[in-house]
Amino acid sequence: MAAPANTLLTALQNLHIQRSSAAQTQNDKEDTQYLHFYRLTKGGKIFYLFGTNHSISLEALSDPANTYIKSILQSNELILTEGLFKRLTADSLKKLAYFKLPYQLSPWKSFTQKEKNVLEPIIQKIMARHNIDFAIEDLKVAALHDFIMRNIWENGADTEIHIQHANKIDSLDDKSECEALNELSLNECHFTTSIREFKQIIDDFFFNLEHQKLWNESIVEYLSGKPTFPEDKDEIAEMKATNVKWLKKLFKSLEQKNNISAVLGARHLYGDFGFLEACKAAGYFISRMTTEGIFSHYMNNAQNNQIDLAALPKP
Repeated sequence: MAAPANTLLTALQNLHIQRSSAAQTQNDKEDTQYLHFYRLTKGGKIFYLFGTNHSISLEALSDPANTYIKSILQSNELILTEGLFKRLTADSLKKLAYFKLPYQLSPWKSFTQKEKNVLEPIIQKIMARHNIDFAIEDLKVAALHDFIMRNIWENGADTEIHIQHANKIDSLDDKSECEALNELSLNECHFTTSIREFKQIIDDFFFNLEHQKLWNESIVEYLSGKPTFPEDKDEIAEMKATNVKWLKKLFKSLEQKNNISAVLGARHLYGDFGFLEACKAAGYFISRMTTEGIFSHYMNNAQNNQIDLAALPKP
């Protein structure tokens, strides 16, 4: 039996439904900006899809949309997320820090002072967040690599949501698969990351202007609401398989609970094999949030045309 709707959420939904109707003409203008945040309705059931860029904070989204999204997440009974973010624990850091291999000496002495000035505050911030303490000069390259990648991930909305709503998070992946993924990630990090490769990562992220330009462009593209798609055939096949698995978990969860959000990388939402097409085929009516916090008709930006509202399944 579905749980009663949260009073605050119901009030907000009614407010935004009214605003959406009144602002329909405004939303049709070319300069309307959309977020990767969708409301899906079918009968009395409502749930939300939030497509993230894993390195971008919730605070990067402008108000009033930011506040509304947070209120929805606050009221949710269940938030489904990618299994990857389950591994953001102090335990994995300790494993990496204490992992010893003959060739994995501490790389700290091999860094220039310029590199140390960039790395040290990042490492100290991660250790403080996870309440752990290691001498930086003793950390092996695998640990340093994980610290830097962790800094990138932990600035993102996914990790924020995990920290703020830990008691109602569940993974779209099975628990056994999460554990296997975590172990694989740790092992790959142990055995494939050399000091030279790590220094290249540092150079790319913090000193390579061309890389920073591409990174910034991807962020701007995300914030503009444009869907992106994998280009590599193997990556497309992998994403299709992942989406099928995650959609099964989502639909099963929807049978048991009514007030759900699914938080996942934005690319999983789009394309013929994406979450939006699958949910539309399952009979859900799809609305998309604008940067003004108004839910409007769903626009298929990938095909650069407006979906005919009359052709969509009715709630």
